[in-house]
Amino acid sequence: MGESASLKPLDAIVDAGAAPEEMAAVESVFRAANVPATVRDDYVRLSAEVLPFVVMFIAPVTWVAAKFAGGFAAKAREDAWDEYRSGGWRGLSRFITEIAAARQGRAGKTTIRDPTGPDLDLAYGIPDEALQELAELDWDVMRNGDLGWDPVTGQWLFLHATRAPRGLPPPRRH
Repeated sequence: MGESASLKPLDAIVDAGAAPEEMAAVESVFRAANVPATVRDDYVRLSAEVLPFVVMFIAPVTWVAAKFAGGFAAKAREDAWDEYRSGGWRGLSRFITEIAAARQGRAGKTTIRDPTGPDLDLAYGIPDEALQELAELDWDVMRNGDLGWDPVTGQWLFLHATRAPRGLPPPRRH
């Protein structure tokens, strides 16, 4: 049984109203990376303007790094970032480019919602140097929040924020 057959499909979410052919193309990009995915158009945003595309899925960033570096780390203790540092980042770069192509080359981003760390925003056109630098960040201290590349400053920015527990009512003013 192949690796992709044993994986539960990722739940990939795109912006509401995405064309069915774009959703199928996004699913094909995941499948080409041996990552089964179900693509839904459930991300709702309201605007009078055409907004940049969104593709979002939940997975640990270290898993994504290892996956796009050419597969899972062969040894239990092997650092998932080692293969990534030695060129595996190119696989992640190719994935971002192929997702953008599937979304008709429009501006947009892919967000990896990491249940063990920050959400990682990967904008179409992110420089290779930024992707390479991911392996040098201290992922152990980044919990809850958002990590995104700032093209103006040329650096990663981490917004530390605590995710609200699910199922609780929002706080009320007294």
